[in-house]
Amino acid sequence: MSSFLRQTSRPFACRQCAFCKDSFRVDGGAYGIESARHGAWFCSGSCLQLANLFKGSPGDINEYARDSLIKTYNNCFTYISKDGEVVHIPRKNEQTTEDDIRRGDIYIIKGIYEDTTDDNHFGKYD
Repeated sequence: MSSFLRQTSRPFACRQCAFCKDSFRVDGGAYGIESARHGAWFCSGSCLQLANLFKGSPGDINEYARDSLIKTYNNCFTYISKDGEVVHIPRKNEQTTEDDIRRGDIYIIKGIYEDTTDDNHFGKYD
């Protein structure tokens, strides 16, 4: 993308993924997927599929297999903080986004399927 099309002043317009909670600048590649089913935007097909698995009903999938996949996800996307706390990556990403919003570095824009009555900041997908 040409440099003259990039936003140079703060706050930067961003999208926040409904699953991983990470934020992406609109002028820097927030090309994800709008989901009418979830009423949300996802940064990748992987996050959308994980949202389908975790937030949807189990459907035909074996519940034991589904629970095992959830445990695997929870074990793979964690790190240990300085305080010795196990932190899940989506929670870390959400906190980082909240901090950026509070500092006035970014603001979150909504997609066509997202609720327009919330505070346009954070906590919507908890």
